[in-house]
Amino acid sequence: MDFAAINQLDGSLLNWIREGLSQDPTAKNLIELSNEGKMRRFWLERELLYTHGHRLYTPHYGKLRKKVMKECHDSRWAGHPGMHRTLALLEDRYY
Repeated sequence: MDFAAINQLDGSLLNWIREGLSQDPTAKNLIELSNEGKMRRFWLERELLYTHGHRLYTPHYGKLRKKVMKECHDSRWAGHPGMHRTLALLEDRYY
């Protein structure tokens, strides 16, 4: 993943993702397996969970995923794309 794209995310949104990682059972399990060396497909970096292609894991936590979608659609770095381009951006950068 392009770190410039991640850095464009609002700091509060990144903090919300970090908080969600501690609340989402799937994320907690992936982090535990990764820390034990049993899951190389996922890893922690700057307290964020990534997978192949350096895609950022977005936990099931409140309306977080909707907020990330909105950010991908509305942000300047995305260029306010249409529905198909927004979905492509999400698939490319998030898991």
